[in-house]
Amino acid sequence: MSDKQRKLSPSTMIFRGAFIYNPVLVQVIGICPIVAATVSLPAAAVLAAITVLLLIICETFASVALKRVPAWIRVAIYMIIGLLIACPAMYYMDVRNYGVATSIGIYLPLLAVSSLAALRCEKFAVRNNPLASFIDAFSAGLGYSVVFLIVGAIRELLGNGTIAGRVIFENPAAPGLLMTFGGFTVVGLLAALHKAIVIRFFPRFEKDMSFKIKTSRAEEQRAASVRGSEKKPSALNRGKITGPDTASNENTGISKTEALPKTSEKVVYVPDIPQGEEAAEQSPSDSEVLPLEETALEIASDYNEPQPEKQQQDETDVPARGDEITPKAADENNGEDNPNEINEYADEFDRDISELFENFRKKHNLDN
Repeated sequence: MSDKQRKLSPSTMIFRGAFIYNPVLVQVIGICPIVAATVSLPAAAVLAAITVLLLIICETFASVALKRVPAWIRVAIYMIIGLLIACPAMYYMDVRNYGVATSIGIYLPLLAVSSLAALRCEKFAVRNNPLASFIDAFSAGLGYSVVFLIVGAIRELLGNGTIAGRVIFENPAAPGLLMTFGGFTVVGLLAALHKAIVIRFFPRFEKDMSFKIKTSRAEEQRAASVRGSEKKPSALNRGKITGPDTASNENTGISKTEALPKTSEKVVYVPDIPQGEEAAEQSPSDSEVLPLEETALEIASDYNEPQPEKQQQDETDVPARGDEITPKAADENNGEDNPNEINEYADEFDRDISELFENFRKKHNLDN
């Protein structure tokens, strides 16, 4: 028995295991049979009795004989013990022809693989002596059984109007409680009531009533880094300028906001290429730089209307660098702006389209 458990009396262990740390209302363990099978008080009593017996046998045996056995073998032994208890009970009820066996259904065999038994054995029984394990099993089973009985009685009374088969009132108030969602509703209300009682009368256990979800270490580190980045703004947001120019700015008296470089907007321009006679009259220095949208519209209009052959420009003209670009420089850099070539491509495209439609009409006899 651990040092912490030696200081606790059996009554304290039973009180804490059955009420304060209730396996259903606080730890949410083994909730499936409660919400699905406890539709009446007799069914709840049968399941509660088998659960208590299973917990006591499993924990006591694990504390006596399974401390040196590997964990993966111990889990299989818990399942075998559960089968040795659940199967005879199910066979006995079938032979006696009890009607409660119909409402229990498959949930009685499922108690053989109860998560509550495996958890209490691995968490407590294999680390403590048989007496402490027996007390822990009894307290956990007692808390589990009380929830079983309360939920079964409430669902039978409000859903069916009876208690243990005896008619209390003919018109049930809430027949929907006999369904699975009704079990979840009753368990949720009991958990809320249990938490309120513990916080009101036993405030030292208030922190243990919070439902905590464990996260991985990587998620915790990621969350900590996000919180740290939110608390510590960057040097630029604080108005601090880092780098070698900081000292010179302080010496010259320039403020930090003035020392920050101003970003300039980048605007893309496309040269206006003159066509035909306009190319001869306009010199390279007089060529205007138009925005991208206007140039695109003019190129589209030039594509629709046939243009005369372009006259040759003076070879001695050199395009201006940066601000102006001459038509000659544009032709030397990329030969895609020649209107003659564009017209040839357009005519070839029209011929291909005409041939395609002609073949389609002949193939499907559309002329007739």
